[in-house]
Amino acid sequence: MNALLDNRVPPPLVALLCAIGAWRVSVATKATALAFEPLLWLAVILCVAGPLTALAGMLEFRRQRTTVNPLAPDKATSLVSGGVFQYTRNPMYVGLAILLAGIGLALGNWLAFLWLLLFVLYIQLFQIYPEERAMLALFGDQFKTYCAKARRWL
Repeated sequence: MNALLDNRVPPPLVALLCAIGAWRVSVATKATALAFEPLLWLAVILCVAGPLTALAGMLEFRRQRTTVNPLAPDKATSLVSGGVFQYTRNPMYVGLAILLAGIGLALGNWLAFLWLLLFVLYIQLFQIYPEERAMLALFGDQFKTYCAKARRWL
């Protein structure tokens, strides 16, 4: 089953649009930035940890010499299951979600987290499911075994 949006919009662009949406909803509802310092530090930690998680996934793809292009999962030349991929099958998307959580926390507006939810749903439906179909077609039982060992998100 191929949906119109399957593998069409680069996930970093989806994350950027969601971050802009979170900021806009915070401005529209006149939310104020975090004043509670421990939560602000948590927001900073998340905003750093998210991109680092995504980068770890990208570097593992490079080590395996396979495509990092999320719009062409059928071009994968190897099934990456080491490094951060032993904990999650989608560290780059997990990293973007962590970043959006940090942004939502920094904005200090619970409505900003609706954009995180929208990101997760969009990525699940239009990026992860199509990627999984491509990986199953390419790697068969090897991919099924990997799926049994590593979670989709966390």
